[in-house]
Amino acid sequence: METTRLRVLARELLSALPRLVGADAGRIDHEIRQALTASGDEALRRVLAADDRLVAWIRARSGVEDEYRALPSGYSTPPGRVEAAGVSGAILFTCRTANCPAPESFVRRNLRQVVPYCTSCNCLLSRAPS
Repeated sequence: METTRLRVLARELLSALPRLVGADAGRIDHEIRQALTASGDEALRRVLAADDRLVAWIRARSGVEDEYRALPSGYSTPPGRVEAAGVSGAILFTCRTANCPAPESFVRRNLRQVVPYCTSCNCLLSRAPS
């Protein structure tokens, strides 16, 4: 299987997951590893684009803008587009922690808004699945 720059970055990202995404690390690690077994990079792009924390980490790496320009910037649609809220291009974040007693949601209307932690389980909210 061809090793692309994106696959190399995804493998580097695996070791940074606990620090980067906290409680979501196990789930995201599993999704990335599954995507790495698929042929081509499309499945991997979908997994990495599903979480803004991953997008930001990859974009922060030097020289990857061209390789990774297909990722959403925070205003792209879909995934996570929120039309029901009446905000075009807004992104919905939810608590995806398995045992959270009262999962919360948050609509980010612009990139300056910081994604909050769920007050029930104290885990960072993740981009909602599309």
